[in-house]
Amino acid sequence: MAFGNSSASTELTRLLECRICLDGLKNCHICCYCSQPFCRTCADDWFEKDRKCPCCRTNLACPRWLVKVGTFDELQEQLNKLMIDETRNRCGQHPKDRLSLFCAPCKKCICVSCLLSEQHRDHKDQAVLLDEIYAQYEDNLRSVLTRIENRKASIVASLDDIDDNLKNITKQMKDQMQILEANMSSFEKLQNRAEALLTAKKDASSLQTILDVLESAGSFLSEEVQVSTEIDQRLLKYSLLKPVTFEFRLDLNATGDDNGDLFAEPQSMDGFSWVVKFDAGNAVYLSMHEGIPGEYSVALGDEPAKPIRFELSKFALLGEVVLLGADSELNTYVAVVHVQQARTFQERCAQQERYIKQLEARIAEGKIY
Repeated sequence: MAFGNSSASTELTRLLECRICLDGLKNCHICCYCSQPFCRTCADDWFEKDRKCPCCRTNLACPRWLVKVGTFDELQEQLNKLMIDETRNRCGQHPKDRLSLFCAPCKKCICVSCLLSEQHRDHKDQAVLLDEIYAQYEDNLRSVLTRIENRKASIVASLDDIDDNLKNITKQMKDQMQILEANMSSFEKLQNRAEALLTAKKDASSLQTILDVLESAGSFLSEEVQVSTEIDQRLLKYSLLKPVTFEFRLDLNATGDDNGDLFAEPQSMDGFSWVVKFDAGNAVYLSMHEGIPGEYSVALGDEPAKPIRFELSKFALLGEVVLLGADSELNTYVAVVHVQQARTFQERCAQQERYIKQLEARIAEGKIY
């Protein structure tokens, strides 16, 4: 093993080597005669072939003459940590120098020799000590963590909305849910890396890692916001609305038309106007007097909904009369009709916008005051 470049560190490394495998000591034992250290497994393998100490050559009756020394193991562990710390903060181009400076234009940790090199020579005035710049990038990392928390909260809200509508939406929404969960997982990983860096040793390697995390997090956050916005728009488009319920009242004492048909008062909502007609044969019809012609899902009372195509001012048969809430004294009957005017929020917004424009046009023409 090699540690640093000084003779003292080299000697320390040598003292903590097994005298058999010449590697770092593991489960250290020493000879009770010469005090030389060995790995326990190395010593056991040695004694199977030779009963003499590998160093002092004293004849040993059995392995009990080896004494375990836990201090060596602890020293070896600390030495390994020092070696890692020493290596990771050394300049790759100038191994003798430590990374103690930060080149702002290059956003790179450098050593003194690097600063004098041709690559960084023009950046001398913009190089700062590592300790001075570290806090700035720590703040940037905390800012990214805040953005991650906000985006996580937004994703949780979106996930809740998707879960509420999951039974009524298509497989496309399930795919969007998987995307959000994947993004959440990515945020968890970014968050764990960022939090770990805030408690890590403040050195060149950590700073370089922070720079990498900031770059990847910034790019991913921007992309994720765009994806989440698109998903929210799809959620608005595919979330199903409940049908509009109308109560049409029929006065049996009223005079019908020439055919004996009775008509209820029109019911309106969001620019749609509906009229119900009852004929002498106990059948109920529905007509769209205002609105957007097309196919709509309609249910009469508790009957199952069915699709019906409507044209303006043309009656469509709903079925046999289903009258609810009869009042024998007033001879009034109430028919409940459920109409799916808009299937999604997006469709309803378009209908309302159309209705507002109609009202504005009528106001401009003086038809509404």
